Amino acid sequence: MAMDDVSPERKTAMLKWHQAQHELQKGHEAKAMELARLALDDDPSFLEVRMWLAQYFSQIDEPRKASRELEEIILTDRQHADAWQLLEQVDPATAQRLRRLQSIAPDPFVVARTSPVTEDVADMGDFYDGDEYEGEQDTGEAGGDPFISSSHTDDILDDWEGEDVEEEVVEVGNNGGDGGPEPQTFPWMFEQDAEYLARWEAEPVVAEATAKIQELWGDLEAWEYVLNLCAHATPSLHEKVFEATKIAAARLGVEMPELFVFPERCMHPVLIKDAPPVLAAPSGVLRAMNTKEALFQIGREVGHLNTQYLAQMQVVKIVTDRKAQLAGDLASTLRDFLGDVIKVDQLGLSRDELARLKKLGHAWQQRCELTADRAGVICCGDVDCACTAIAKTTASSIDEASIMTVDAFLKQFEGQDVGKLAAIPVEESPSRSPEYAAYRIHMLKWWAKTPEGMALLA
Repeated sequence: MAMDDVSPERKTAMLKWHQAQHELQKGHEAKAMELARLALDDDPSFLEVRMWLAQYFSQIDEPRKASRELEEIILTDRQHADAWQLLEQVDPATAQRLRRLQSIAPDPFVVARTSPVTEDVADMGDFYDGDEYEGEQDTGEAGGDPFISSSHTDDILDDWEGEDVEEEVVEVGNNGGDGGPEPQTFPWMFEQDAEYLARWEAEPVVAEATAKIQELWGDLEAWEYVLNLCAHATPSLHEKVFEATKIAAARLGVEMPELFVFPERCMHPVLIKDAPPVLAAPSGVLRAMNTKEALFQIGREVGHLNTQYLAQMQVVKIVTDRKAQLAGDLASTLRDFLGDVIKVDQLGLSRDELARLKKLGHAWQQRCELTADRAGVICCGDVDCACTAIAKTTASSIDEASIMTVDAFLKQFEGQDVGKLAAIPVEESPSRSPEYAAYRIHMLKWWAKTPEGMALLA
């Protein structure tokens, strides 16, 4: 290639790479690595630098570091024979995983381009092709939704778990919860979220398990077991995910998570860890959801970075130990991984105490889902798209989700008492239950017409 055809960024990167090679020859490893990284900062597409780094790491017996560089190369150039060959040598498991990702057709990770996001990420006009959501011209009074009104919302919440369960939860909430710090709240939090979080955190075994999970977040190598089911997301191949996460993080005022993708037909992104945050998006979101719907789903997970109760929610999922929908799916793998750290059978709980703890965690998670829905709709700005996304998460296949509408989904619950849709058993996940999805849709529509909801969505 003639130098006249080389971009200014590549020329600068080439100079730094040559300097890095020279420094390494002199034995100055740290300086060489720094220059190589600067070269990649100037030109991230300079794959020769990544290959050089991978070969060096392989030579000094650092297979994990070599694997990361090779994975970046392959995600950019899937036909890079040298990268594949070296990856097969240094990390056969990752090579096999990437082969599996590559075998999915059509490729779920190469998505249709969208318009680039503007400098002001809060202005989503250039990001979306469709019109912005224009809510009904209402007076701002709650109760426009015929199913949910301010006069009987409390009655519905009282029926959440059934009378016996609710009495049990109230009793649990009085066990040592007095005198603690007030839970952190946000304008979009569901009205009982913080209250039930305080009850959950007041349980001594929950507090101990939460601390263990938060401590584990700092052990980056330990998470390779979970991340082995994923591939690093790249802006060029996964633009929908990157742009949606960028908007969600900006709108909610949190740190941009490190992004991964994983090949599953489900529609549920997974916030794997916090501090630093790691988020994984499934192929189902990329293939079956439009841009606004994907932003809603990702915004729901990013919202957990505001509330900062991810570890507490992970304890709920360990304790409830619900059956996985897919063998080896990412969410259940994460739960099992954390379950090896938080061994429920070694918490010293009787059968009745464990059952009570499951009910309390389940009751809090139900409220958390409503908070997450509000965070998601704040990110996407479109109540209709948000409700469609909720409906799609219940689909049994990507093809079914692709054509699903809210009206068609809700028709199966026609004539049923909306409040009773919330009374799902502990064995059912509130984020995946069709009945609870219908309840979430009605509750989100109701909230969007309250003064608080309209102010946040304006």
